[in-house]
Amino acid sequence: MNARNSTIIKSSFALASFAICGAFAMFGAAGVGCGSGGGAPVVGDEVTFKDGKAQGPLTGYAYIALGIQNTETSPLCEDDPNDPNDVANPRPITAPDPNTCDKVGATCPTTGRTVWNSTSALCITGTIPKVQGTDYTDDWGLQIAMNSSTPPADSSGNGHTLGTTYSTITYDITPEAITPTNTAIRAIIHLVSQECYANPYCATIPASGAVLTLTDFNTECWTSTKCTTATCLQLGAADVPNIDKVGVQISSDTANPYIVTNFCLNSITFGK
Repeated sequence: MNARNSTIIKSSFALASFAICGAFAMFGAAGVGCGSGGGAPVVGDEVTFKDGKAQGPLTGYAYIALGIQNTETSPLCEDDPNDPNDVANPRPITAPDPNTCDKVGATCPTTGRTVWNSTSALCITGTIPKVQGTDYTDDWGLQIAMNSSTPPADSSGNGHTLGTTYSTITYDITPEAITPTNTAIRAIIHLVSQECYANPYCATIPASGAVLTLTDFNTECWTSTKCTTATCLQLGAADVPNIDKVGVQISSDTANPYIVTNFCLNSITFGK
């Protein structure tokens, strides 16, 4: 399908105890199809997950983000939104108001504890409707992401960014859980200096285990690995230590709706 411009959706999915501009999201045309992959073992610094918290080069908590037209049933927010100490009322995680970065409302984990269905992976189940017209603002897909540290990094010096100049990143994911499988799976990166309105950097993941060059990430990745417009920003090697959030996005498109069943991010490996 035709490439489209992308605009960041302002949203906040930080843990309840950390008041930050926590989540990032983007929308744009779906790219090439993605296989389930495999390939040779990747050597580098590995990020693994334990009970929703990253371990390794990234140490922050994980969260999900989604468009207003997208829905999810796992993970859940296990609390009463009016009582963050009540863990007896699990509920689906909903999209925030797209017009504000720091909304405190029905979203989780802003108001509670995100409960994942695996202790060692980040998995999501949900639906992505077919995009109507060009409405990627409300229907941009589903995203799994994590902060670089606890507390999350911010421009005031709280928390820590990635801190190391890596050259590559590799995702271990299970895209075969998506029906149909020709949606674009995107790697997403955010810098601590970026505002909530700013597009994150992205790259298409062609297969689980594919090694992605970090300097091929840009803010309009559905067009090319290198910027082709004046509005596009290319990730530079000097930017990499300032990464404060990393994620993976299942993108919507105008051709098909998608059923996402237990799509999992199992690990991330940074290479030098």
